[in-house]
Amino acid sequence: MRFIDEKLKASHFKDEAIRGFGAVRTGPMRFTVFERTTPRYTATIVDDRDNVLASGSLSTMTLTLYDKSTGNILNSRDDQNVLNANQVTIDSSGNLVWIVQVQDLALVNTNETNETHVALFEWSWSAESLTKNGKHEIELAVKNLTKVP
Repeated sequence: MRFIDEKLKASHFKDEAIRGFGAVRTGPMRFTVFERTTPRYTATIVDDRDNVLASGSLSTMTLTLYDKSTGNILNSRDDQNVLNANQVTIDSSGNLVWIVQVQDLALVNTNETNETHVALFEWSWSAESLTKNGKHEIELAVKNLTKVP
């Protein structure tokens, strides 16, 4: 048995990118970045009909950042408000910019050459007399630069 012509429309990010300091996209929603740097993550937030969600349309936007192997919360980003706060901005065209902080990329296990940090964005908005919710997860493959002091 298999599914054909599957379609699922949900609120999501599109046109996402990360730039700077060795940041390279390595697959869908996974980026390789260097530890102790401040890359810039960008995306556009759209609803379940691909309409842009402007910052004024959002009721909430939070970020949870954790180490994938241990589950440890990183840089106190546990369901943290990021609706135009805490190094995240969203404009009237739905463009999201997150200036990743050095502490966001701090290694949990300095003996590893790479570790994965997971950023979970969650948001809500009102439409059609309903409260709607969206989630988007990205993985940051943090490269251990052993020569960085």
